[in-house]
Amino acid sequence: MDDNIALKEVAGFGSLETVGGNFNMDDNTTLTSISGFNNLKKGAGNFNLDNNPVLSYISGFEKLQYVENNFKLHDNPQLGDCCVFYNLLNSGTIGGTVSIYNNSTGCDSEATIISEGSCPEPDELPAFPKSLGIIFGLIVVGISIRSILN
Repeated sequence: MDDNIALKEVAGFGSLETVGGNFNMDDNTTLTSISGFNNLKKGAGNFNLDNNPVLSYISGFEKLQYVENNFKLHDNPQLGDCCVFYNLLNSGTIGGTVSIYNNSTGCDSEATIISEGSCPEPDELPAFPKSLGIIFGLIVVGISIRSILN
């Protein structure tokens, strides 16, 4: 998916396990998020994710363990969390070169991604404070009652 000025989000590839050639997401000027590659394990060519100026969120590449050729992740200045590539970079196989640069802090080098570690499991995420949940609930109830009375 290259040079697509209308592409804002990529999702829904949950059953894809292997890419038979190159994986390219390059030069998409409005792409903000990529998700849904939860079962992708192997790429039989290059993996290129570069020059996406507003890309700020990626998820679902944690099972990726093999890229036959080059792995390129660069010039995504809003992308600061690349823990989804930790497993590949730390213990997977990349048959060619690794090029990671010009992304935001936290995703600016192979060493940084490895030092940041893997993505937290859902049960490791910070808990939503109960007090905020109560306040939100009261606001929603108040809005609902107000709309009924009006």
